[in-house]
Amino acid sequence: MVQHPKYSSREEQALAEAGRTAISPAQKRLLVAVFLFIIFSVPVSQQVIDLRAYLNGARSTPVPQCYDIFGSAFSALKQVCRPAGHPIKCLFSVNRRLLRDMRSYENTLEDSSFIGQAVRPSIQYIMTRWLGAGNDKTYCGRSQWLFYRSDIDYAVNHGFLDTGVMKRRATAGNETTAAPHPDPRPAIIAFNTELAVRGIKLILLPTPVKPVIHPEKFAPGLENVKTPVQNSSYRNFIKDIESAGVLVFDPAQKLIHNKLENKKDQFLSGDTHWRPEAMGFCARLLGDFIRENVSLPPLPPAGYTAAMTNIVQRGDIAAMLKIPGGWGKYGPENVAIRQIFEPDGRAWQPAREADILVLGDSFANIYSLGNMGWGANAGLVEQLSYEMDRKIDRITVNDNGAWAGREFLMRELAGGKDRLAGKRAVIWQFAVRELTEGEWKLIALKPAGRPERFLKVPSGLEFIVNGEIKEITRAPRPGSVPYADHIIAVHLSNVSAGTNQSGQALVYMFSMTNNVLTKAAGLRAGNTVSLRLRSWLDVSAKYERINRTDLDNPDLLAQEPCWGELITDK
Repeated sequence: MVQHPKYSSREEQALAEAGRTAISPAQKRLLVAVFLFIIFSVPVSQQVIDLRAYLNGARSTPVPQCYDIFGSAFSALKQVCRPAGHPIKCLFSVNRRLLRDMRSYENTLEDSSFIGQAVRPSIQYIMTRWLGAGNDKTYCGRSQWLFYRSDIDYAVNHGFLDTGVMKRRATAGNETTAAPHPDPRPAIIAFNTELAVRGIKLILLPTPVKPVIHPEKFAPGLENVKTPVQNSSYRNFIKDIESAGVLVFDPAQKLIHNKLENKKDQFLSGDTHWRPEAMGFCARLLGDFIRENVSLPPLPPAGYTAAMTNIVQRGDIAAMLKIPGGWGKYGPENVAIRQIFEPDGRAWQPAREADILVLGDSFANIYSLGNMGWGANAGLVEQLSYEMDRKIDRITVNDNGAWAGREFLMRELAGGKDRLAGKRAVIWQFAVRELTEGEWKLIALKPAGRPERFLKVPSGLEFIVNGEIKEITRAPRPGSVPYADHIIAVHLSNVSAGTNQSGQALVYMFSMTNNVLTKAAGLRAGNTVSLRLRSWLDVSAKYERINRTDLDNPDLLAQEPCWGELITDK
């Protein structure tokens, strides 16, 4: 800075000129105009795009999406004006609903914004390619490996059994999510007790996640780690569970040994799940463990056959990055899967009459559920059945391994289908991340009575019904979970099918397919809808293992659901 003659020092000049910027009136007007143009161009352009989508048939209403929030406000106002129950409780209920709708509204706007869709992938590409940064769900590791944030959190966070941690989780509910039951031990021990009464042994299979087995792929200096990198509470958890009489098959140390001895990766580099070779290795050891600990009657060999095939697929974590598909750094991976077939050549099928039942999550479904993209009839249960040459029953649902399988089992029992009849062992497989973030609620296996007047669609038929949404679960934001498909549950009231007034119905519907939200994902409580319904029995074999969010209503667990497709949203 050159000192001006009228100032006695540079400090005096700096103080005098601080905060002064010489801008002409024309420059001011230009800057304000540019700023206002940028601010208003985004919402205006989005409204034009929404209107064009309506004219092209892609939207059902000419009203742009940014005005959707007014529908929630009007519904809330109607609920306040005509309260059902105590006015104060009604007011809190309305407030919670508005907060949920506002959050969902903001997320939907962000996800569907044309500007966001056009700009976000390029920004993410720059951040990942040059800065090695992931996003709020992913971490970039070494050697082009990717990690799911929840898996890293499991390994490095405080112990999940620490008093302070459990207290924080137990009070972590908000207007959209109920506070979880954080301690896994009561639910596991209670389940073991209920099975033991029936003469069934429970075998727990806590499945390690990627950083537990491959910490060296995330941080340098861990290449020679010879023990699993578990959460600090894991050892005490296993000790407490085994002390209560629960059998535990923990494959983590064996997978570490297999990695070091054979110098082969046990997990996919761009996915949350294990490689097929590691899964098959685990299935073989699990079969030996079952034989050693469970008294199984001798049976004729099942006679399964196997065939190898190659699968090329991009990992779920790579998909969550939302970077341009043509960028090859986190591209597709090639794996060889072993598909299992029945003696007559059909794809392997679960057998309800089998004496072994597997409850599992996506670690069991990977290579088995075709929707996941990694092939079919080659998953953990198929490999276990092949290794033991024995028929096995299966209840496996992507995600929520802490409770989804148990809840499905309870629903089956309550509906008169005793999936535990003749069972000698139940294997409960879940990803260990569930220990730090799962909902470990108690789920009794005692069948409950069925409330009357719930619609039941006979197999092979279709009903067209109208009804009002009483309760509905929420879809995840696309890219926020390592699954491309999702199913929501809807509790309908005032259901009518022609002249038949059926009262109520429990309906499952797709809310997300291939990481794209469906129209059903935008439905809210209070909406009146027209649906095409089919029997859940007709589609369950295809859809029951897809990631699903059920209603937290015990009275609904006894109901037989329907499968629904949206016709109109009134």
